[in-house]
Amino acid sequence: MNRKVLISLILVIIWMGFIFFMSSMNKDESDTTSKSIAIDIVNGVDKITKASEEVVKKHQEVTFIKHANHVLRKTAHAFCYFILSLLFLNLLMQINKYTYFIRNIINILFCFFYACTDEIHQTFVSGRGGQFSDVLIDTFGALIGCIIFYLVYKIIVKRKKIQKIRDKKITKCRIA
Repeated sequence: MNRKVLISLILVIIWMGFIFFMSSMNKDESDTTSKSIAIDIVNGVDKITKASEEVVKKHQEVTFIKHANHVLRKTAHAFCYFILSLLFLNLLMQINKYTYFIRNIINILFCFFYACTDEIHQTFVSGRGGQFSDVLIDTFGALIGCIIFYLVYKIIVKRKKIQKIRDKKITKCRIA
């Protein structure tokens, strides 16, 4: 196993460990973490908007925090698997054994199955439960990772081709 493959594999395992760690937080710990971020968002919005009435403001804040917390939690799910997807695709690229299409299929299946095991794991954590909708959100994050990886990869390949053409032109000019 070469060095790049080993480093890529270690990064995938570390990120999987991070996801496992975050899933191991009980409901209160997890909720407190995401709500504190949602409250920071509300405070930032509050500084900009300066709501008028205190009662309306408090109700709106509580409602907004509840919705922001939900959106934040689902976005975090997608983001974690977006990163896992990028890391795993990088590992598959280092192995360089599969076609691009096969790498993406393997990547999506890997992320889907890891998301399934993660949701099963959450059923053993106090106050948490597994939800198939979260598996779908995680898989969607992985799919977005595939798309971004593909776009960046194409840009890099195109730039390398352009650079080769430029290098050939410079070489021809020097020879002539």
